Amino acid sequence: NGAGVRPKQDAHPKTNRAPTPCTDQQPAMLLSADKFERSGSGRARIAGVQLQSACGEAITSAYFGQVVNLVVRVDVVAVCCGLTVAFYVKDRRRLEVIGTNSENEGQPLYDVSGGQSYVFQFGFAARLKPGLYSVTVLLANSSQASEFYDWMEDVVSFEVLPSSRAIYALYSPPIELAITHQLSLA
Repeated sequence: NGAGVRPKQDAHPKTNRAPTPCTDQQPAMLLSADKFERSGSGRARIAGVQLQSACGEAITSAYFGQVVNLVVRVDVVAVCCGLTVAFYVKDRRRLEVIGTNSENEGQPLYDVSGGQSYVFQFGFAARLKPGLYSVTVLLANSSQASEFYDWMEDVVSFEVLPSSRAIYALYSPPIELAITHQLSLA
């Protein structure tokens, strides 16, 4: 679909080839968020959440380094003095491994009216140790959150598949290494 953030994507671990380009297609429908427990004032509601490939296809697994998009649909019920969407990717021990919010990413919304809907698309590379992960999504008035509008734990689960590359930490960002040869002083 061409929208959203597209970080550099690593080659597939088995074929060592870059992923095939996306075709022009409609984004997949978001899963309903109505069946999950939630808390918050309800001034804005999480209407749907889905993990998608860079091409907009719904996915439940990703390989190490694959670019994924977390897509969150928000329905504003009443006037909100600020709207920030945040998410946390948690491992099986409930440790927050990745997390950010729309305000920290430079896209705050101020004073939104009831009756509006927004779709937030967070793109990131799944540079995670193989295993199961869940996603918590929340809506607040700002990143400093004096009011939470909606909060949903474990609204999406996904698996990071084993890689041919050794992964030593829960999150493995790209690392740059430089080695210089030093002349001996002896």
